[in-house]
Amino acid sequence: MVEKKHYANGELALYGRILMAEYTNAGHLYQAVLFHDADGHPAYFGPDGKAMKKAFLHSPLQFGAPITSHFSLSRFHPILKIYRPHLGIDYGAPEGSPVQTIGGGRVTWAGMKGGEGNMVQIRHTNGYETMYMHLSRILVRNGQEVAQGQRIGLVGHTGLATGPHLDFRIKQNGTFRNFETLKLPPADPVTRAQMPQFVADRDCWIGLLPPGGTQFAQANPAAPRAVPAGAQSPSPSTAAVDQR
Repeated sequence: MVEKKHYANGELALYGRILMAEYTNAGHLYQAVLFHDADGHPAYFGPDGKAMKKAFLHSPLQFGAPITSHFSLSRFHPILKIYRPHLGIDYGAPEGSPVQTIGGGRVTWAGMKGGEGNMVQIRHTNGYETMYMHLSRILVRNGQEVAQGQRIGLVGHTGLATGPHLDFRIKQNGTFRNFETLKLPPADPVTRAQMPQFVADRDCWIGLLPPGGTQFAQANPAAPRAVPAGAQSPSPSTAAVDQR
């Protein structure tokens, strides 16, 4: 189920968001419904209200950067020339590469911090915190709310660093964890207060899906479908819906 925007003459202008999707794999039906999380950000949920995505992305960089130093309780520091814990992961990346937050949250530190250099620290839900160190530039401010995948800074080598890289660290309930082996938690489900609206939206979209999941039927652009409130859609006069 996808939005389509049309010009006044009925000609297709562009596709919009996917409002609902389903497919069958090995006899099992999978469905995803567009709704919004507790912070108002658009997200996909299963019919039972459980989040379809993880709470965290798999990397603080938008490309497959190599890991140049792993999580360790005793690593030889290349500048200090002593063995000490390295409670994060170093990603080798060119100076100025964009750094993204792996999850939504609130910035609790954005500035210079000793050997960590320019650092951004973010508090997430369920006791998680993440740190992004040695940045060449910080793009957020202290106290700011950030969304998953938002650009928060640029790779650099400020502080105790021999070259440009990102030192990324994550805490769970105050304890540093190894991000490489950490089982990423799911995002929060639809809240109890939101559930009635979610159920109404879900049932509306399911009712519009064609039987069998293989047919195609285009809604009349001159008579757009009603859009559930929870989908936070644009004005019905600018959007029609296709069922695929």
